[in-house]
Amino acid sequence: FIAIGAQGSGKTGLMTTIGLGLVRCVDAIVIDLDTSAKMSASFVNPYLRHGIGRPLIDWPATTEDECRLAVRAGRDAIAARKTEYADLLEDEDVDNLPARPDLPAIVFRVDETKSMPDDVLDGIDFIIEEGRSVNVRVSNTGLRATRDYITAAMDELTPGRIGLRTNNSSELDMLFPGHGAPDMAIFTDPGTVVYMSATKGP
Repeated sequence: FIAIGAQGSGKTGLMTTIGLGLVRCVDAIVIDLDTSAKMSASFVNPYLRHGIGRPLIDWPATTEDECRLAVRAGRDAIAARKTEYADLLEDEDVDNLPARPDLPAIVFRVDETKSMPDDVLDGIDFIIEEGRSVNVRVSNTGLRATRDYITAAMDELTPGRIGLRTNNSSELDMLFPGHGAPDMAIFTDPGTVVYMSATKGP
């Protein structure tokens, strides 16, 4: 999905809530591209600061170089899975690999897409374009629904849209094309969202 909202709209809280669901799954690997280190903080700080338990995010990439390595790993995973699990897809007569503990979904969470270097964005676009069938997915957040936050690949191939409060209703028009912006009056509190799926409008 793509989640768009202004500062203070509740994006970090949204990603924390979704992350709490993901880290409970035994059939998911969670990779954060998070150069601000805000999105990952609540999942790794108890371990890093106090030695409690273990990091809940499998790979918190908080520098540009780490993000490059993570994206490269995602590309390699897609290539390997398309080769190694082609027979499984055929045998089970499915278009997409099922998630299971021995073949987990790989979920990239990207905080503030615009902050990523161009080569990392290219890698994210590749994962979006090629990863769906082998269960490698991407969720993005951004401040605005503009091309510097949402690439063409993200716009075309990411049906899930989450709109939080923005500074301009026209940005929600861009996030929900063909449906128009929802009434801005509904965004009364941080964390209020409007969701659009592939099959339903907002």
